[in-house]
Amino acid sequence: MLDPGQEQDIIRRIVAGDKALYALLVDAYTGPLFNLALRMTGKHADAEDAVQDAFLKAYAMLRSFDTQKRFFTWLYSICLNVLRDRQRHTARAAERFTADEVEATPSAAPGPDATALANEREAAVLRALARLPLAEREAVVLRYMQDISFCEVAAILNISENAAKKRVYQALRRLHGLLREFGAAQPDSHR
Repeated sequence: MLDPGQEQDIIRRIVAGDKALYALLVDAYTGPLFNLALRMTGKHADAEDAVQDAFLKAYAMLRSFDTQKRFFTWLYSICLNVLRDRQRHTARAAERFTADEVEATPSAAPGPDATALANEREAAVLRALARLPLAEREAVVLRYMQDISFCEVAAILNISENAAKKRVYQALRRLHGLLREFGAAQPDSHR
């Protein structure tokens, strides 16, 4: 990930005409955006499409970006908006994951000595996430699966930090209930 100063410098240079530098932003943030999109959609192809759309939208709006803010936060907001739009415009928004539909994320893929229990737990968590209301799913994925601070979650979701905390904790309560329903172990919510 780039620091805020690097982001600002790169963006200023892109806006000034050095469009090839956009590749630096794409390289820096493709992984985190893909992980976010995959955890929100549960499908590799859908996640890839959403990330591509987010980068295209960000590029098109780059001149309006406030360089006093974090590009990372702005880009995450754009990606979440793309994901919301996709869910509103497709029948898949109502689908529920089944164990065989859930795909593991690259960062969370089990190692060679991982047990079937770990795979089953991850699938149950993703199924449960899919059943959360979208706003709660976004908040919990950003905070605990993307490891983003509450302050940044609030900025990405354009809500207060207290509202972000409340949304995350509501999501965790629902998630725990859903995991009990699925008979899966509870995720660690004490971070």
